[in-house]
Amino acid sequence: MNTAPVIEIKGVTKAFGALVVASNLNLKVQKGEIVALLGRTGAGKSTVLNMIMGNLSYDSGSIRVAGYDPYAEFKKLRGKLSVSFQQDRM
Repeated sequence: MNTAPVIEIKGVTKAFGALVVASNLNLKVQKGEIVALLGRTGAGKSTVLNMIMGNLSYDSGSIRVAGYDPYAEFKKLRGKLSVSFQQDRM
């Protein structure tokens, strides 16, 4: 039985200049779990999702999605990730 997390974030830090958006972020999501990111506007929720999807790099730490680094190995995750936005984007 494979017990490796589907998403694993270890010690991730992301800053935009002097603005630190994530500092030493850790998260594990197992297969079948439902997770929600909650926080006020500007808390970094979208930044975390963009790092998980591989749209944005991180400054330190590591992110693995299905065993791959989503930023460095973006093409290997094609067809394995999807996002549903709260509001229509079309």
